Amino acid sequence: MFRFNFDIDGAEAMNAEDMALSSVNHEREDSTEARQEVNPPSNVVCSEHSISKLIETLPSRISYTPSLIPSSSLGLKLARRDLFDARFQIIANADDAEMKDEENETQAKQFIDAPSDLVPGIYEGGLKTWECSLDLVSYMSSGAMSEYHLPGKRVLELGCGTGLPSVYLIQKVFRSSQFESNPAIFYLQDYNLSVLQLVTLPNIILAWYFSPASDGYKKSSKEDHPTEPPDDGGELSLDSELLDAFLSSLAAYHVQLRFFSGDWATFFPVIQPGDTPTFDLILTSETIYRTSSLPSLISILKRLKPSSEQDSQPSMALVAAKILYFGVGGGVAEFSDEVLNAGGSIKNVWESNTGVGRRILSVQFG
Repeated sequence: MFRFNFDIDGAEAMNAEDMALSSVNHEREDSTEARQEVNPPSNVVCSEHSISKLIETLPSRISYTPSLIPSSSLGLKLARRDLFDARFQIIANADDAEMKDEENETQAKQFIDAPSDLVPGIYEGGLKTWECSLDLVSYMSSGAMSEYHLPGKRVLELGCGTGLPSVYLIQKVFRSSQFESNPAIFYLQDYNLSVLQLVTLPNIILAWYFSPASDGYKKSSKEDHPTEPPDDGGELSLDSELLDAFLSSLAAYHVQLRFFSGDWATFFPVIQPGDTPTFDLILTSETIYRTSSLPSLISILKRLKPSSEQDSQPSMALVAAKILYFGVGGGVAEFSDEVLNAGGSIKNVWESNTGVGRRILSVQFG
């Protein structure tokens, strides 16, 4: 049985079931069995899902908790939907005939109470907020990346899960005082459609809600609305007025959201018709643990937009990961070798050596 175990870090801790933190370990008596379990054949064809269809699956109310971004000089907090609340929705939907989607429901029910953080071929851990995704947000909110200009850019987050790196960037657009006509296009991909429905889109809505872009909605509402996520969390009603205001803000701020579920190997045929399949920025966290998936991952990273020496913001991929994923075979060394063998360049731009070491790698091709 493959399992990620995790600790909770002191005063900044969140609910244990919500957060996969600290070292990655596994419970196994036979490492061969563990290795086989996390290397299943993939058969989930990648599909795109419109935001209107995803909105139809939202509950009337969600609960949330703030994620305090470690090492952020800004004291940055991002609201994210509570895992227990997402689980409750799965259970409620299973009893609601009108909400049934047989394939998606079967996947959701199989991973909701699974005694593992990964269910091969079913669930890739997207409901949890993994430690390296917070590292990535912290890195992007400081230094040169804090000045990254998003209008006109295509940003892809692979294995997005709760999507906090993209959520941070989207909220950054919503906090901008300048409206630019060039759209910022975000592509959010996860193996599971249920993850996009249950946490990815709700977290983006929360990012909008806790930004100046929602001020018009809040002023027109008769209720009191917090401007920042309360430390003890809260609830948000997803009524039609709020959702209409959210969609209006996407248009006003020229933010486009595209959602994809399925395997990386079939990702590009989905977006190619009438669409240039190159990206300015690719983000991914905790996705290099399975060596068998590295070729598919590298093939997508090679779709970075060609850059020139004159570009002030050259295209790149930021890959946040642990140095080693015990018993699984993946890690920074194996990934780095794959990048170099594919003709890319790789640079370590951030590191932490506490517990199991963690890195953020900048990858470029061409």
